[in-house]
Amino acid sequence: MTIKADTLFHFTPREDYLFDILENGFWPRYCREDIGWAKNKNFEFCAYPMVCFCDIPLSKISEHTEFYGEFGIGMTKEWAIEHELSPIWYV
Repeated sequence: MTIKADTLFHFTPREDYLFDILENGFWPRYCREDIGWAKNKNFEFCAYPMVCFCDIPLSKISEHTEFYGEFGIGMTKEWAIEHELSPIWYV
């Protein structure tokens, strides 16, 4: 079994958010990220505008939807490439 799916999914907690995406497209939200590792005395957190997608296989999706929401939309990876999506890599 593969770890990744050939589809990118975006999940949201509310049905009206999903319909808004279908009508208006994806719009970034600011997501708070902990940057305490940078040891900057002025900032512990930073917010980046982003739209999050995952490529989790459907067989493993239940835990993901419990956290991000049960309403989702899936796109092919080819669609993502055509629309110049860039993944975030957590290290």
